[in-house]
Amino acid sequence: MRMEIKASFIAATVLSLNIGHACASTQIPWDQVGASYTQTELSNSDSYKGFRIHATALLSENVLFTGSYKRVKDSFSSFVVMDDVTQRATVDSTLDDLRVGLGYKYRVFDNTDWVNILAYNREEIEVSTRGLESSVSDNGVLFSTGLRSMISDSVELSGSIGYREVWDNDVFVNLGSQFHLFSNISFGLGYEWQDDIDSYEVSIHWSF
Repeated sequence: MRMEIKASFIAATVLSLNIGHACASTQIPWDQVGASYTQTELSNSDSYKGFRIHATALLSENVLFTGSYKRVKDSFSSFVVMDDVTQRATVDSTLDDLRVGLGYKYRVFDNTDWVNILAYNREEIEVSTRGLESSVSDNGVLFSTGLRSMISDSVELSGSIGYREVWDNDVFVNLGSQFHLFSNISFGLGYEWQDDIDSYEVSIHWSF
């Protein structure tokens, strides 16, 4: 399943590269809100599924606000000790990820923006089973730099690399595409890689 999703994303990205020509008059929509279905795959084969809501908004010609909130869940069977007895039980695990920050964009070509983002990042992991709950959280900062480009009137590609200090110090890579099929509504695909974690998403965006 993990390889099928990755292959579909790469195929869609390659297809988009062959649609039309780069349109210099098309503006990149920075004032956007969106919602995504997201799936996070860990190296131990655990698969978390859930949603992400996200937004960007220009505060001036070059400065922008960015924010997102993601919640994904997984359930698995494990042995737990309750009342000094080892039992098999269903364990529910939830991951919350909040990112809020500011960015600075710079027009490098008529259809391409370079953007740098500095954000606050907080993650919380909650585990529960048979009425018992436990959680742990960490917070820190992240920095990313990358490009957004309108390669045609209706197709946008983006890519960035970043570094964050949450739990461990990790490098991450983001790849994305948006298909602007209507005047203010677009659909997207996204992929994020970080160490032993792969995240995929399908999204819808509204530009204002």
